[in-house]
Amino acid sequence: MGNPLSCFCKNYGPDNNEMVCVAKNKSLQDEEYQNAYLKIDKAGSNLRDQRMQNAQTHHKIASNAKEREQRILQAKQAIGTMRERLNPRREDAWKFGSMSIEETKSDFNGRWKEESKQEETKQAERRGKKDVGNGLRNKPRQEPNKVHTGDQDKQAKENIADYDYLSMICKEVTGQSQKYTSKSKFVIDLSVGYHLEFLFQIRKRMPDLDKFIIKNIPSDRKGDVKVFLQNYFPQSLNTFCFNIGADKYAIGLYMNELKMCCQRVLKEIRIHDFDIRQKNFVSLLSLCKTKDSLIFINCTIYLSSVPKLEKILIGSTLRKLGLARCGCSTNENRGTFRSHFQNLMSALSKCNDFKRSFEELYIPGCGVKSDVISQILKDNGFATVELCIS
Repeated sequence: MGNPLSCFCKNYGPDNNEMVCVAKNKSLQDEEYQNAYLKIDKAGSNLRDQRMQNAQTHHKIASNAKEREQRILQAKQAIGTMRERLNPRREDAWKFGSMSIEETKSDFNGRWKEESKQEETKQAERRGKKDVGNGLRNKPRQEPNKVHTGDQDKQAKENIADYDYLSMICKEVTGQSQKYTSKSKFVIDLSVGYHLEFLFQIRKRMPDLDKFIIKNIPSDRKGDVKVFLQNYFPQSLNTFCFNIGADKYAIGLYMNELKMCCQRVLKEIRIHDFDIRQKNFVSLLSLCKTKDSLIFINCTIYLSSVPKLEKILIGSTLRKLGLARCGCSTNENRGTFRSHFQNLMSALSKCNDFKRSFEELYIPGCGVKSDVISQILKDNGFATVELCIS
């Protein structure tokens, strides 16, 4: 029949946006011409459908991208709003956002100072312009251990709460009136809701007390307790009891705060329900060496070797040492308490200042017989020390 096409262009397919071109030849029969025309029409129709699908896909992708950008912008705005409203009392809030801990502290301090002035003005107006030093209700972020001089020292003294302020805060959270003096005992039991609220309401360092107790620290409130110890622990007190009745965990979490707190305690420190490794135990001895008493109650103390205490306890005036229930069956070191106790006494026997001041050992419920304890004391030069096992 000869060449039915005068020219032919290869079909590269719809994706390349190229049309199939078929030239007509006068020599084509009607049927062949009709078939070729139908093929051209079908190829064109397929190409148009593919282009339409591609356009819809591109539009959908662009629409989804724009929607994602809007959602991201809304999320950023929501986070920004949340940061503004976020209560600065929570130490855990520092973990969120782009600000560093130092920047967050600085931001919180700035807000607190401005709010402090406004609230003190309101308090003074309520009392007929007799400002007795009452402070604020919300918890601040204040830099601990800051050395004040001149005007800064005056400002630091003004930030110490008086007893009227302490009574006011307690009345707000408990609904009951209570008078406090330097001879008062103050208990914070964090298993009680309004006691926990007290941590969030106090805004000034607590005034002098006789005895201060913190009990039942929940595992999810350790951060709040750390902030309280750093900023609002009483200015001065005789006895401090820490962590009574709580689940036992490592004391290392609070060592930085205890270093500061121990400086404010005059006579006795009682540490309850902690796992205490040798390094932290030695640090606590050093911190409390000038107190009258240091007592550990229901703690697990690890002294697998004889610690070096000769230099650490120079100048010690510690009169009473307690290890109550530190060897009972609930502790992991029950079987090794005797050897750990021997290591401790061996180390203390080399400390001349401690030997001169040490008068009483309080060690009930340790799981070791009293005559064994007495022999260990005698072997290390502590025969005259009074032994209390009940």
